[in-house]
Amino acid sequence: GKAVSIDEIPDECLGCIFQLFSPGERKMFSLVCSRWLKIEGQTYQRLSLTADGLLSIPCTFSRFSSLTELTLINSLSKSIGDEALTLLTHRCCPNLTFFTLHSSIHSDACLENFAMNHKGLKKFSAVSCIFTYKGLKAFMDHCVSLEELRLKYLNSNPNIANADEDGFVTSSSLKALYLEGVDFSILKAISKRSSLEVLHLEMIGMCSDEGLVAVLEGCNLLRELRIRRSYCWEANLM
Repeated sequence: GKAVSIDEIPDECLGCIFQLFSPGERKMFSLVCSRWLKIEGQTYQRLSLTADGLLSIPCTFSRFSSLTELTLINSLSKSIGDEALTLLTHRCCPNLTFFTLHSSIHSDACLENFAMNHKGLKKFSAVSCIFTYKGLKAFMDHCVSLEELRLKYLNSNPNIANADEDGFVTSSSLKALYLEGVDFSILKAISKRSSLEVLHLEMIGMCSDEGLVAVLEGCNLLRELRIRRSYCWEANLM
């Protein structure tokens, strides 16, 4: 048959070819020409950035425009604060569905603003972060499609301990909830989310028998319940 020039191959097909190679080989392809650089960047759906890497946010997200999963992690020299998250709010790709914050501090307004611009999020994870309960609730209010929520070691935030039972988990689409090292009782609030299918509790303080019963009675779709190293004060069980 007739020979086909590499320039005649559509971008989508060339991107599929790139995905057959290792990340190192794909980086080498990106150096060939500006077209290959653009196509290679569009083959990535997951990206993890440290605070040091946030300096190049504009060019980063113009290149990696097909991202669906983003993880932000503090570095030893810099922290991910409101300024970086605000920049991400306006630069981050609209197709983002999975967002993870690790070891960062944010104001309620900044967290809410990010959620308003990324209402299509399906999964949100916060590890060793500091923000108030009000900010978390606002985040949940805007991310109405959220299906999975992971909160780990938010014990530096005293305001979460005063969370209103009816407002903690506001997303009716939530199917999976993972809580670890969050020292407050929210089982009654969780029991009102009938869509919940998976619930993991680890190192949770003040898990009462009454709360556990409420979860079992209220979450009719629950198919997986795990409780590890959590203190059930009524039964005095670990």
